[in-house]
Amino acid sequence: MKETYRAKQNTTPTGFRRLMSLILCLCLFLSILPSGLMTTALAASGTDTAPDSGAAVTVTHKGSAVDSLSLPQDERTTLTAVCASDVTDASYQWQILADVASELWVNIYDATEQSLALSCALLNSLADDTGSAYVRCRVTASGQTIDSNVVCVTAARTIPVETGAEDEADANAAPTGRVPALRAPARAPAATSEEYVEITINYLDAVTRKSIYKSYQAQIEKGTGYTSTVISPAYLGYAPFYNAAAPSGTDTSAANDDATTIHLNIPTSYSAPTYVVNVYYKAIDVPYAVRYYFQNIHDDTYSENVGLYRVSAAKTGTIISDDTLKLLAGEAEGFTKLYHYPEAVAADGSTVFQCYYDRNYYMLKFDMDGGYGTEPVYARYGTAFIVTAPTRHGYVFAGWDDVTGGTGDGDPDTLPTTIPAENRTYKALWRTVNTTYTTVYWLQNADDDQYSFIGSVKGNAPSGTTVSGGDTLTAKTPLCGNTEHTHNPSDCYPQNFNQLVYNDEKTQKNVTIKGDGSTTVNVYYDRKAYTLRFFYARKNSDGQFQLVGGTTYPFGNKTHDRPTSYNVDNLLDAVTDWGNITGVPNLKDEYNGKYTKGTRDSNGYTYYYLDLNARFDADLSTLLRLMCPCMPTTSPMVWHCTLPSWFGTTSLSPSMASRVRRRPAPRRRCIMPPPWPAWLSAPPSSACATAWPTPLVHCATLPTVVPTPSSCRT
Repeated sequence: MKETYRAKQNTTPTGFRRLMSLILCLCLFLSILPSGLMTTALAASGTDTAPDSGAAVTVTHKGSAVDSLSLPQDERTTLTAVCASDVTDASYQWQILADVASELWVNIYDATEQSLALSCALLNSLADDTGSAYVRCRVTASGQTIDSNVVCVTAARTIPVETGAEDEADANAAPTGRVPALRAPARAPAATSEEYVEITINYLDAVTRKSIYKSYQAQIEKGTGYTSTVISPAYLGYAPFYNAAAPSGTDTSAANDDATTIHLNIPTSYSAPTYVVNVYYKAIDVPYAVRYYFQNIHDDTYSENVGLYRVSAAKTGTIISDDTLKLLAGEAEGFTKLYHYPEAVAADGSTVFQCYYDRNYYMLKFDMDGGYGTEPVYARYGTAFIVTAPTRHGYVFAGWDDVTGGTGDGDPDTLPTTIPAENRTYKALWRTVNTTYTTVYWLQNADDDQYSFIGSVKGNAPSGTTVSGGDTLTAKTPLCGNTEHTHNPSDCYPQNFNQLVYNDEKTQKNVTIKGDGSTTVNVYYDRKAYTLRFFYARKNSDGQFQLVGGTTYPFGNKTHDRPTSYNVDNLLDAVTDWGNITGVPNLKDEYNGKYTKGTRDSNGYTYYYLDLNARFDADLSTLLRLMCPCMPTTSPMVWHCTLPSWFGTTSLSPSMASRVRRRPAPRRRCIMPPPWPAWLSAPPSSACATAWPTPLVHCATLPTVVPTPSSCRT
């Protein structure tokens, strides 16, 4: 039966054998052809299985490029990485996909040859729900790294042949070919006659009810009686039974009496022509042994674990299944059993089953929590390994926390010295240390809403903690960043510090300190804003409009002492140069929105003014430019001059906005020769110097930037 089962497993169809013979003949024929003819022949036959030349590294299986493969659980196969012809001095590292979402490829420990021995034990711990895992080969050559195509390997479970009723019958049947010597009959049989009783003992198989030995036969005369003890023939692995109450019965289930010896006791009154006893041979328990072999760590050979050797018993011919021979879970931790094809227990107790276990691969994954420098490990169970400690700037490594279950306890755990029998994940623990960070100061621009860098200061705080910016800038904060020299106030300290206003809303808060010293905390300051008020006209009680001539006080003129009564009403009252105009000038469209118009009643007049809001140090050269070209009229005593550039042109009386005065002079010349001030957009007309008495141009000097309060005048 044992030989028959194996024969079934190894039976190869005749057609397939013929096909293989033809292929072998073709290969032999091609091997003797010249290389050019062989290439042509392969192309014509369509049997060229060379790797795809478009890929620098191609994984092949049995000589053909492969992208997917089915691997029976009890078998092994080999994958080979084939490089393009231009790849030389290649080194190989086989990898397995550990995480699909992050595309994490892990090096397979010790898989550094061109070929990879593939087994289910290598794949199982990282296989997906379909039993598939993904492998590739990373090739390093000439300083470059090249990855092969990815091969999907699916484990195919071996399905054993189910044992049917017929197999059970065969299992309990006595093996053929072992016929013992026949026992001599008690008496030589004679011709059948009504005067004789034929005595027969049949030796039958309990399952098939077929004869396994020649029957015992004897003949006696009727009425004489007969007594005899007949020893049943011995049959290895089986025992004889019969039904003592009904010796000729055919119900094997009732044949439970020991038939090692049959005691014949035929009385003289027995009158039937035959006396039959049916002896049934049933299988009995015989011993068998099991030996267990486990794959070595560093090669593909196996070593026996003699401590697991065991002896069991089963009835002769019983088919011992794979599950029956399997070890308990705790006895084969970290291993996968190769399938053991069922075999029958031999009657002589000599059966020894050999079971083989492949060593599984497992992965140790390391979450470095912001650090770097530790690679995952994927190796066979029991492999010794060393893990390098990770690095994280601003932190000290404090050990590994086992978070395999999803979370850890925050305390360092001891790493195993060899690969455990499960996938594990460890998370790095860190201890903070003081780390440098930078406070960066920004100042609002004078002419727009952006901010410009004015300097920075280094600070220290424990990594991982948070810091917030604040109003930390002082008049003597060194913003130069140089700690090795004596600070120069003009170069190192904030300029015009009293004009800065801290902007808390824009300043950064709760910034986490990085360990690499790259953290910056941005602190923002705004400029103080001022209102410049320009009085340009007034209206008296008679309704006459007048335009101011001159200024109440020169801008930026620090040589004059401020009047004791320094207020707007006193300053306005001190202005004596006013020229009559027909109405209040209108602001040009281009300045609408930049100035705010208003009035003020003072000294019996209604004064008209413009307010300009600007930040400290804002550029006012465009908004405050005056235009003072002199143009004569028909009367030599009257001059016309354009108003400041905020307004349109208006005819004035001799007292003019730019304070143009007629005064006698010995020579005809302008007392304001070039070069003219930058704010003067046009020089005095040439007529001023030739045709008329010399004018005196007193266009007041205006500031080009918003002044500080210490030098500002109304």
